[in-house]
Amino acid sequence: DNSHYLGGSQRVAFGEGGVDDAEDADVVIHELGHGLHDWVTNGGLSQVNGLSEGIGDFVAQSYSRSLNQWDPGDPQYHWVFSWDGHNPFWGGRITNYGATWPGGLVGQIHTDGQIWATCMMKVWNAIGRDLTETAHWEGIGMTNSSSNQNVAANAVFQAAIDLNYPTPTLQTMRTRMVSCGYTLP
Repeated sequence: DNSHYLGGSQRVAFGEGGVDDAEDADVVIHELGHGLHDWVTNGGLSQVNGLSEGIGDFVAQSYSRSLNQWDPGDPQYHWVFSWDGHNPFWGGRITNYGATWPGGLVGQIHTDGQIWATCMMKVWNAIGRDLTETAHWEGIGMTNSSSNQNVAANAVFQAAIDLNYPTPTLQTMRTRMVSCGYTLP
């Protein structure tokens, strides 16, 4: 379907076929996530290790999960693109992806981005949507076009420190992020 964010013009484009992409709120929010990534980095959006794909998936999943439509035991709880994907046309993506950084990288931005989205949703589950998204966007704003997922993880963690998150919250974040393979201080 080839929906995408157009960095130069700061526009999003939506594909058709099977399920038209713009019919799925996750696709719309995912593409807007690229736009937010581009904006908070002043044009420094990074696709190193699929970072921006992971950011888009995280933002879409954060929104979807906040609707409380599924229980944690339901497969749909971890689905990104629950309308456009996970059907006969396309398998979609997930946020309970089993690979970790860096050993699980396969060199495909959409696949590798699932590592980032899965990790951020682990943090989201542990400390909640508001704290996770606030630290996430503050941290991503400290990255640039050459930042990989580990650099972004450190930036998000540093943002949480700078935002004066309580020590138990920081410890929880660190534990979740290290379990994803990221190296944090």
